[in-house]
Amino acid sequence: MDGQAPAGGPLPGADGPLLAGALPASEDDLELDEHFAWLVRELDAGRLRPPPEPATEAPAISISLGDACDVDPELLAAMCGPDGLGGQAVGAAFGQDKAADVLRPGPVLAALTAQAASSPGSLTDSELIGALQAARRMANHAVYQETVVIAEFARRRQAEFEAARGRGVPVGCRDGEFPGEELAMELVDTGAYTGARIDTAIELTNRLPRTLAAMEVGIVDLGRACTIASRTRAMNDADATYADEVLAEAAPGLRPDQLARKAAALEMRLAPEAVLARKELARQLGQRVEARREESGNASLAGRELGTADAIASKAHIDAIAVKLRDSGRIEGTLDTLRALVPAGTLLGWGTAPAQVSGWGLLDAEETAAVVRAASRHPTTRWCFTLTAPDDTGIAHGCATGQHPWKPPDPPDPQTVRKPGDIPTPRQSAQLADLLRRMSVTFEPVARDACDHRHAEDRYAPSRRLKHLLRARSQTCTAPACNAQAQYCDIDHTVPYPDGLTCECNTNPKCRRHHRTKQAPGWNATQPAPDTSTWTTPSGRTHSTRATTYDL
Repeated sequence: MDGQAPAGGPLPGADGPLLAGALPASEDDLELDEHFAWLVRELDAGRLRPPPEPATEAPAISISLGDACDVDPELLAAMCGPDGLGGQAVGAAFGQDKAADVLRPGPVLAALTAQAASSPGSLTDSELIGALQAARRMANHAVYQETVVIAEFARRRQAEFEAARGRGVPVGCRDGEFPGEELAMELVDTGAYTGARIDTAIELTNRLPRTLAAMEVGIVDLGRACTIASRTRAMNDADATYADEVLAEAAPGLRPDQLARKAAALEMRLAPEAVLARKELARQLGQRVEARREESGNASLAGRELGTADAIASKAHIDAIAVKLRDSGRIEGTLDTLRALVPAGTLLGWGTAPAQVSGWGLLDAEETAAVVRAASRHPTTRWCFTLTAPDDTGIAHGCATGQHPWKPPDPPDPQTVRKPGDIPTPRQSAQLADLLRRMSVTFEPVARDACDHRHAEDRYAPSRRLKHLLRARSQTCTAPACNAQAQYCDIDHTVPYPDGLTCECNTNPKCRRHHRTKQAPGWNATQPAPDTSTWTTPSGRTHSTRATTYDL
């Protein structure tokens, strides 16, 4: 308005004439329809003018109080300021840990991300990565929405199916009997895929609230959610609740393969009978020798669904043949060393936590007993032990000398098996102490938060003892999102030798690729604490890794 009283007279319902410069205002008892009718008459008569069009064209967004309630005030000011969504002011909000970089998915983040994607050339490297992360959060939120919709769809079809069955309708003629096939037609995908989506949606919405909430805020994607749901399906409700808490918290910081291994280990600890039954069924139905074409154009020959011990024995037989061929000079190459990481409770028969064998993955208690028994008879096998703190990180390490043949104990009693978080009983602690005493193991502390340089060495190449301590602390490459096994990694000096010590506080494992990456322009790696590695990328963003958490 231009500050003049409307020529059409007072606003309907008002007691007197409007004052100059005052906005028309209705009384509380004025009907809304009457007010809008008056507004239309005034506009049509030209006595009121609509607000002017914006001077510049720019993306528009309407923000309600509900949408904006969790928006950083500075970000909101930038959006509504003179540059707004049409200028450059909002781009800075995508910098690491800035407002848009941590904003929950919703209309505000969608508008900001759309604006950033419309002119990516105006963003710095860090802002560009922030926009990428925002787009991923929005995509994960969209998958959350798909999940709750699919779950509701499945419940409706299940209700129809149960009603038809209750009426005695024969199989194949019941309403709601083929929900996967119905979704497959709508999504243009396979029935197997849509069936799995239905199973996952039901598990997530019924029993996994933490994982579902993480999807809603955009930090867990579909693949990770499917991994968690598939590994909790065989658990009882109490164990599924525990697994949901553990895995939902860990999932955002783990690669898909790392999360899959953690989830599988948890399932083997909490539902060992179900895991064994599934393995036996797959062995009975799916054991075969398979030949297939590789993507490269070559071919492969594989045995599928074999017993782990049988597969390891077969591999050892093939390796023995390879040794003879190599020694004859007819072929060249090296052979892998079998390395098993076995929880003490599983070794001694009072736990079901799986062992991890390099190149083979997780082994259950029965497979672990067979592998340890066979390996202990080999003259070159050596036993090493890592003690862990309550947070499951390594605090001390020691190795036994000589050969120690092993006779596995009886299988654990399901009634007394050690559960996650249980403290060993006095009898179990005495059993472990006796084992360490018989093997004459002397432990050395692992440097974590601070370092007293007790293991520092005046040499470039670290000794076997120092390598063991470093690998006990970090089982994998210390670069973020890398899963290369530490035993195959370089031991890298964070500050190059001789300026930097050959010590636990200045060395850690890095795979060859990340060792070279660290030395490339724009990259930097520091070690603010012995057990911490902080990387800075060419985009200026920082990421840190900590000591390995053992899944025990």
